[in-house]
Amino acid sequence: MVTPKTGRPRGRPRKTLFDDPDRYWIAYALALQAAGCSENKAFDLAAARVYGHVDRIEEIASGELTGWTKVSVSRVERSATTIFGKASTLRRKTNVARTEIETLWLTLLARAWMQALLSKDHERNRLHLQVLGKHLGEEAFVDRVLLPILDKKSALPDFSPRD
Repeated sequence: MVTPKTGRPRGRPRKTLFDDPDRYWIAYALALQAAGCSENKAFDLAAARVYGHVDRIEEIASGELTGWTKVSVSRVERSATTIFGKASTLRRKTNVARTEIETLWLTLLARAWMQALLSKDHERNRLHLQVLGKHLGEEAFVDRVLLPILDKKSALPDFSPRD
C-alpha cells in the first residue's frame, strides 16, 4: 500500500524567525558584520560565544599583540557538533527568505546589539535599548543580555544553549 501524496514538502516544517531560538545570535552576527567583521568571522564568533566550550585562555605577552587575550574554543559543549558547524547553521538560517516584518525585526535587534557593544553615552543608549526592546517585544532579552553589556558589568553574558 502506498501513502497518498499530499503535495506538502517532506520533513519537519521550518520555524519562523520568531519561533527560532537562534534569532538573537543571528542578529549578533549581523551586528558584528556591521562593525567590520567578515561574514565568516562574524558567524564563527557568534557561534563560539553562544555554543562554545572554552579550552584555554592565555595572555599574549610578546610580539605585536602584547596585552591581548587569546581564547581557544574548540567544540560545542555536550555535543559532537563543531563551532564551525554551528556557524554554518546560523549562516544558513540567515539566508532564508524572510517577510518584511522579520527583516525589520532582525535589523532593529542588530542595531540594539551594536548600541550595547559600541555605546559611549550609556544613559541615553540605556533608554533607547529599553524602548527598542519594548517595541520588539523583547524586553526580557534586553534586560538580561544587552543592558549588562552596556553597563560593562560583564564582557558578555552566559550564552549557554537553550534546552
